[in-house]
Amino acid sequence: MKTKEQQILKLAYETVFDVNGHVKNCRREACSNLIHLMRKYSSKNVGDESTGTLNVDVMKSEYYRVIVR
Repeated sequence: MKTKEQQILKLAYETVFDVNGHVKNCRREACSNLIHLMRKYSSKNVGDESTGTLNVDVMKSEYYRVIVR
């Protein structure tokens, strides 16, 4: 993953999750964007992009797997 792509994914993740890993009160578009970006790097079910519904535990584990790599 390129540094710029990593920064974009990190910003999207931080828009949805706070520092304690709790979902912020953000708009559905923010969650949909995060799901869309994460699908480029994961084949797991991280959520439903059309509704913005996150699979929170999978999203967190996949995010850390992708970012820490």
